[in-house]
Amino acid sequence: MKRAFTLVEVLVSIFIVSFSLAVLFGIVINTLNSREFIEKGADREVSVLFVMNELKREIESLYYCGIKCGFILQEVGYFGRPFDDIAFTTYYGGHKEIEYFFEPEKGSDTAVMFKRVDLKLDGDLKSGGVAVKVVEGIKTFDVRVFGDKGWQERWNQQDGVPKFLEINAEFKYGRDKTRKLRMIVEVRHKDIIGGKGVIITPQR
Repeated sequence: MKRAFTLVEVLVSIFIVSFSLAVLFGIVINTLNSREFIEKGADREVSVLFVMNELKREIESLYYCGIKCGFILQEVGYFGRPFDDIAFTTYYGGHKEIEYFFEPEKGSDTAVMFKRVDLKLDGDLKSGGVAVKVVEGIKTFDVRVFGDKGWQERWNQQDGVPKFLEINAEFKYGRDKTRKLRMIVEVRHKDIIGGKGVIITPQR
C-alpha cells in the first residue's frame, strides 16, 4: 500500500522550494545590480579620465597677465571633504576663461562637476559664459599649487604664475567602492609679457 503525503509534508515542501527560489532570485538580482554598478563605475572612470586630461591640456596652456586674465584656486568643502573650484584663462582651443566647480548631488554624499566656458575675457574668471555638467559621483577633488611660496591650497592672481599643479580626484565606483586618480600638471609658460599673455614652451 502506497503511503500518501500528509498536508504538513506538502506545506513543508512548498516552503522549502519557495525559500530556495527566493534565495536564488535574490542572488540573481544582486548579481545584475552589481554588474550595473560596475558598468556605471567604468563609464564614470572613463568620464573622469577624459575631464582630467582635458583639464591638464587647458592648464598647460594657462596664462596670466594680471589685468584680464589669471588663475584662481578656491577651497570649497562639502561633506567635510575638499571640493576645489578652479578658474583660469587658457590658450588651449583659443583664448577663453574656464571654471570647474561643484554642486552637491541630492540624496548622496557625492558632488557633480560642472565646467563653465566664457569667451568674452572680461576679467571676471568666475562668472559669465555657459556651464554644463561634465561628471557625477565625485567624492573629492583636491588641487594644490606649487610656486615661489611652495605648495599652497589657495591661489589667486596676486600670487603670480603657478609652476606645478597636483590634482587628486576620488569618485564613486560601484555600490561601496571608490577610485582615485592623481595628476601632476606643469604650466608650460616661458615668460610673462605685460598684458599680452605668455609665450608657451613647445611640448617636447
